[in-house]
Amino acid sequence: MSLMGMYSSIGGRVLSHYEVGVQIGKGAMGHVYKGHDMRLDRPVAIKVLPHWARGDPQARERLVREARAASALNHPNIVTVYEIARYKGVDLMVMEYVEGKTLADLIPSRGLPVPKALGLALQMADALSAAHAAHILHRDLKPTNVMVTEDDRLKLLDFGLAQLVTLAGHGETQQTKPDQPGTRIYMSPEQLKGHPGDPRSEIFSAGLVFYQMLSGKHPFGPGTRDEVTQAIRTKPPAALPPKVPPVLANLVYRCLAQTPEQRFESMHELLIAVTECYGKPIAEVPVPPRIGRWLRITSVPPRFARFGPSLGASDTRTSPRAAGLSRNWPVYSMRAPPPPCVKLSSSI
Repeated sequence: MSLMGMYSSIGGRVLSHYEVGVQIGKGAMGHVYKGHDMRLDRPVAIKVLPHWARGDPQARERLVREARAASALNHPNIVTVYEIARYKGVDLMVMEYVEGKTLADLIPSRGLPVPKALGLALQMADALSAAHAAHILHRDLKPTNVMVTEDDRLKLLDFGLAQLVTLAGHGETQQTKPDQPGTRIYMSPEQLKGHPGDPRSEIFSAGLVFYQMLSGKHPFGPGTRDEVTQAIRTKPPAALPPKVPPVLANLVYRCLAQTPEQRFESMHELLIAVTECYGKPIAEVPVPPRIGRWLRITSVPPRFARFGPSLGASDTRTSPRAAGLSRNWPVYSMRAPPPPCVKLSSSI
């Protein structure tokens, strides 16, 4: 069998009560096909291991880990897992089918418009806050693992490297899995230096994705993978384009701080900060249902300078253009109490 045949042999087959259609995605540890559930008469996405990995226990363990992590989370911005099964020697994970594009395909060279980027950042922060509250770290945040539908609904994908976390105690953070999380150019400085990650490391990775949505570029690029990872370890990020309001830029820079102590304390705190940036300019982007239950609008419009100290800004001066924008941005704030701090304990 040819190499191409090995990768495409599952297309067109019927596995259990699923019809397998065309391939819609491919990664190092899984291929995704559009399928049809003949029992429930609905489209599905079917992820299978590549041919060469079907006898690898570690590859199967990762597929099971992904299914368990995603199925433990019931959130509108996290892909829903329907089933994991083994049929005629093929391990498959069946998920909801999401029609849309990945962020990697969606982001133009100059970045998304600020309103759209902020709406997507809000949804991502909400999804990750829910995952952390359920004691789960994604550990592989990057634009290719985020899907966006035509109506700007975000779906977080690929929990294959997810890891379980427990409430913070008096002991030190431990990482039981020897493998490194995620993609190196989307890791935090401490992870690149060999230290175990924690929720604040995931905040750094989220900041990388937020930055790319706003600018179209990696904050520590361009360059080879080694050059980018070296820059992450040793340099500050490049400046965001002038179109980004100062309050939002300061939020992103705080996510990308070199040390975890300088970042937001939790993903929930980041969610609150993103929510405070969410205003009239992005009213056309629907507020996620989970967010909507906790939002309240004040009647007094803010000034961007008001948020400077709370977001770690060193300079709260505001340009005339930003000040003009701020008059149209009402305040949104969260009434939900923050979840307890979590720390890494063991893999799922």
